[in-house]
Amino acid sequence: MKTKPIALNPWLIATRPKTLTAGLSPVVLGMSFALSEGFFNFRILIMILIATVALQIATNLTNDYFDFIKGIDDKDRVGFTKVLVEGLISVQSMRKAIFAVFAVAGLASTYLIIKGGWPIAIIAITAILFAVLYTAGPFPLGHIGLADPVEFIYFGPIAVSGTYYLLAHSLPLYVMIGGCIPGFLSLAILTVDNLRDYETDKAKGKKSLCVRFGKKFAQFEYYLCVLCGFLTPIVLVAITRKHFLSLSCFIMLPLYKTCLDAVRDNHSADDLNKALKQTAASLLLFTLIFSTGWLL
Repeated sequence: MKTKPIALNPWLIATRPKTLTAGLSPVVLGMSFALSEGFFNFRILIMILIATVALQIATNLTNDYFDFIKGIDDKDRVGFTKVLVEGLISVQSMRKAIFAVFAVAGLASTYLIIKGGWPIAIIAITAILFAVLYTAGPFPLGHIGLADPVEFIYFGPIAVSGTYYLLAHSLPLYVMIGGCIPGFLSLAILTVDNLRDYETDKAKGKKSLCVRFGKKFAQFEYYLCVLCGFLTPIVLVAITRKHFLSLSCFIMLPLYKTCLDAVRDNHSADDLNKALKQTAASLLLFTLIFSTGWLL
């Protein structure tokens, strides 16, 4: 069954607000790393948040648009509501919205490039490029199994490192390692999404890693992502020999266990939808608890 929150504003549905935790979490983590060393700039942080959220929303809108145009999505799909399939927004309006949101992301990124120089320029340009190529072009990343490494890298080490670098103008090794936390846990969101969509993706020729290697692989990938997400804080504490309170993030284990059970059982799309939403919410909560412990 599909989740159809039709009572909500169609544009709010199109942005997929519950998935935005994947973009917010690495910014929070990068900020906490910088703040623990005395670095903070409110204006830069706001522009990072604008660029990050705008780029993720643009990616979601682009995904909705191209999967509809290419016939990947139809009335029989499982998962969350796609506004073009349901006729809630016109194709013309969606095109305009995509350009507008990418423009916002581009303007915010321009400010950050001025402040951070060529490393930020590389991050911004490639992030925008991958946001388009996720579902656009002859070889969209999401359709050929390359979305997973991009998800891990850009919602993990690159986002955390970029945030820290803009605030502190340096980049310690522990920051890049710490970026693996949201990287792994964001990839878990994508993995459960692909597991839920296995049947429809396979029928439409969308070759996610789950389709390429099977449901067992996706279940293993999800378990591995969660495991590595919880192991990385231990590595950070071992490297720094301080910030022990950051390990309070382990109180999140019961919430993730519920998701792990749903992925293991793989009974229905509804169960996996719930696991997806809980995985997304748990990512931000995990990050907030870890970051608070890191700063105390």
